[in-house]
Amino acid sequence: IALGIKTADCAPVLMASTKTPIIGVAHAGWGGAFKGVVEAAIDRMCYLGADIKDIVCAIGPCIHQQSYEVDEAFYTKFFEQNEENCAFFIPSQREGHCMFSLPRYIEKKIKSYAPYIKNVSTAPYDTYEHDDLFFSHRRATHAGNTDIGRQLSVIAIKG
Repeated sequence: IALGIKTADCAPVLMASTKTPIIGVAHAGWGGAFKGVVEAAIDRMCYLGADIKDIVCAIGPCIHQQSYEVDEAFYTKFFEQNEENCAFFIPSQREGHCMFSLPRYIEKKIKSYAPYIKNVSTAPYDTYEHDDLFFSHRRATHAGNTDIGRQLSVIAIKG
């Protein structure tokens, strides 16, 4: 059994129980991550029989902070959700903008929601920067392209 998720800057989050044959995936762009898509996937895995202490998570290639410029309204939304979210932003060179760390935000949300999950790994690859390896919605948009590919992240269990 395999589950896959298509992304092109959003974070694929792959999850597995180390003790039961239960896996999960989440498409965690900023909106889904903000609304709790990863937490919902963890809840579903537990509902299906996984013990939260046995879940491991991998955050796949996605856009990273050095490539993810956002405006002040975006920052305000996250700050209003939780003042600690300001840790995921650094100043941008453009006034009224800042740089957002999607993978660090997702990792923090996982660890805050489920502190028993000890193993959360993050791929070091920035989809925007590595045009030889990954599709990037933002990179394509900046270049004026409308044909945007996707990468597929897959997790599987033996039947």
